[in-house]
Amino acid sequence: MYEVNTLLGDRELTGADWRRLLGAGLLVGAVLLVLAMNFISRDSSCEDAFIDGGSNYGEAAWSWVPLGTSCRWTEERHRIDRVKEPGWGLTATVGGMFVTGLGLLGTSKRR
Repeated sequence: MYEVNTLLGDRELTGADWRRLLGAGLLVGAVLLVLAMNFISRDSSCEDAFIDGGSNYGEAAWSWVPLGTSCRWTEERHRIDRVKEPGWGLTATVGGMFVTGLGLLGTSKRR
């Protein structure tokens, strides 16, 4: 296999080592994906074409369940009262990454 220079010396990476690396990478990736989407949602414009004659830019906010950008149009500002929630795709992706990462970490035994 591959040899890596570790603090304990040179040794080959085993299957358990690869599972730990992949599991940790998936957990870090899930966290980074949520943080990136949260940051992006702050600049989201929430434009929609269903409003006649008024502003069609809603107010963006971050939603934790389901994960994503939630858009709100109010009667006072937009002449319509409507909320557009995010879909479950991002939540399912992050959940799958998190569960798979924990599973990989749990099945790799330490020496």
